[in-house]
Amino acid sequence: MITCANCTTKIGNPLIGKEIKKLDKSSLDKLNDFLPESLRRSSFCQKCLNINFNSTIGVEGFNIVRKLEVHHSTLREISKKVSHEINNLKANINNKKGELYPDFSDKMVLYSCYPSNLELIGFVESFMIVDSGMWSTSSDNLDAMWSVIHDRTAREGFESDKKLSKGFDNIKILLKKASFIEGGNSVVDVKYSFSELAGNGKILMHCQGTAAIDKKNPVPDFSYIHSEFEETKRDLDDKIKNIEQEISEKSIRSLKEVVKELKFE
Repeated sequence: MITCANCTTKIGNPLIGKEIKKLDKSSLDKLNDFLPESLRRSSFCQKCLNINFNSTIGVEGFNIVRKLEVHHSTLREISKKVSHEINNLKANINNKKGELYPDFSDKMVLYSCYPSNLELIGFVESFMIVDSGMWSTSSDNLDAMWSVIHDRTAREGFESDKKLSKGFDNIKILLKKASFIEGGNSVVDVKYSFSELAGNGKILMHCQGTAAIDKKNPVPDFSYIHSEFEETKRDLDDKIKNIEQEISEKSIRSLKEVVKELKFE
């Protein structure tokens, strides 16, 4: 009596119990052609291919559906790690680009309109939180008298104009830098919004627009930066693409369709 290479079940007529059959040669080849290499075996039996077609999973750990699910789960974890690497790579690229920004900072222009002579690139935005000093909860741990003095000073807006003005300048710089990193030398259709957070004097400043290129002015050249990271980024993108393709082509639904057509000796 031989043993199933997948689930180690004895194949054949046992002394007690039901006969367990194995896949015939053509069915075995068909199943192995479908399965990822790590799940291919020299034999499969009825037990490891016993699938409840009304269920989305294989219950037993040796069940081929369950094994494929685990394989997909492993691939998704790998995909997450690769995506994290891609995000880190993009951050490194943007940091490299950002190092060139000071040479362009005086040339970057913000427009509230859409000048017709500019080439549009894409949406950009910036945001930051500014402590205006107009209200404060930081006196909570002070005694009663000092709390009154502290909150009164905060509510009077001590240096709040300077803080808000500086925050406004900084958010514009961030928007210009965002456009620069995208390869632009200007920003059009610029809009601002401000929101108070929890009534404690902290202001959320948000700025958005469309990165654009004015061909009359210098345009940032990032070709050498992209070439430095191009091969690494392509390899990472290919890993994600291959994982997505394998999960799609070797899906649980497709496996169940294959199993339906298999025959046993």
